[in-house]
Formats: sequence, structure tokens, C-alpha cells
Amino acid sequence: HPVCLSYLGQMDVCLSAWSDGAIRAFDAVNGEFLWSVDSAHRCGITALVVAPNLKFFVTGGEEGEVRVWEMKTRDMVSELKEHKGMITQLKLMEDSSHLLSASKDKSVITWDLMRERRATIHEQKMGAVCGLDVYRNQANFVTVGLEKRVNVWDLRQPNPVASERYADPGNTDAYATVCTLSHDNRFLCTGGTDQLVRLWDASTLAPLERGVGHSGV
Repeated sequence: HPVCLSYLGQMDVCLSAWSDGAIRAFDAVNGEFLWSVDSAHRCGITALVVAPNLKFFVTGGEEGEVRVWEMKTRDMVSELKEHKGMITQLKLMEDSSHLLSASKDKSVITWDLMRERRATIHEQKMGAVCGLDVYRNQANFVTVGLEKRVNVWDLRQPNPVASERYADPGNTDAYATVCTLSHDNRFLCTGGTDQLVRLWDASTLAPLERGVGHSGV
């Protein structure tokens, strides 16, 4: 079954990553199958991101591997191995030369794609990192996960520069599974196991609003 999807608007193509380890592309207008990369990962693919210039895309897998693919030829051009757990999210920085990968091994690694090596690593105290997003200043990023906190990090410092408990004191088991920053970076939105969509001040991490309505994670 499909796990990740990216819409390539300039090409009218939907690029999808699947639990069987394959990458499949479909026509976004009529749904016609276009091409596939079979066995792109030995196990399932768990994360996908496409470069803004559409020249390459990156996949992450269940075994912690990060792979870079050329869009035109669909050849793998780089493989990055350091994570010890499943990749949960990938995020390209604006220069498309640096990539952040979040993993169940509690870490976020920043990769230098040109040199094919790790630039930085940040580790939270416990549990998987489930989601991340990068601030427009390209120096800070935010993470959520099993630590049950919302953490803001500086790429130049090892520990969070801001941190806030995710859930209310009476709901100690809840944690966020996804997060995204608004385009202007004023707001942070999270979704979690408590079936709530929460809105935060992206600068102070002060909770602003919450939306109720979902019946599942």
C-alpha cells in the first residue's frame, strides 16, 4: 500500500512510495501508471521528499537508510547510512544541498548531500522523533515525537533552545505524530494521538488553539 505521496505540479505527476519498497509514479490527471523503481528499499519506504527543481528525490526506509535518486534516470546516486531506526520524515533545506532526516532512533541528522556525509546530529532524550519542520531562517527546526514534547533546535547547538510539553497534565500518554510550520513561521500546527489538532505560537511555543473532531490518530 502507498505510504507517502508527493505531487509534482510542474509535471502533473504523483510520486508515491510504497510499503513493498517500490517507488511508483502516476499521471495526476487521469491516474495512469507511468513508471516504477522496484525494490528501491529492501523493506518498506517510510518517507519521501522531492527537490523543488525536480532534479532529484530522496527516500527513507524502515531500516534507517536514506537514498537519493536522480529524477530523470531514476538511478540511485547516493546512499546515507547512520540511522539505527526507521526514517519517519525527510525535509530538504532551501539550498537543496542539505537534508534533515528524523528517525525512530531518537535522532535528527543533517546531511550534506554534495559531500554525502553527516553535517550535524541532534538527539532527544527518549523515544522516536515522529515529525519535523524547518524554520525559514534555515538555522532552526522543530520536532515532535514520543518524548511527548515540542522541541525547537538550533543547528549550531546540541540541545533544544526551546521546549514545551505537548499534552495537558491530565493526558500524560498523548504525543504529537506530525507538525508543520505556517509559511510565515508565525504558527506551528501539530496533530497527535489525542486526536487533536493544536495550534502554537512558533516563536514562543505558547499554545493558542485546539481543534476537536478526529476519531483517530
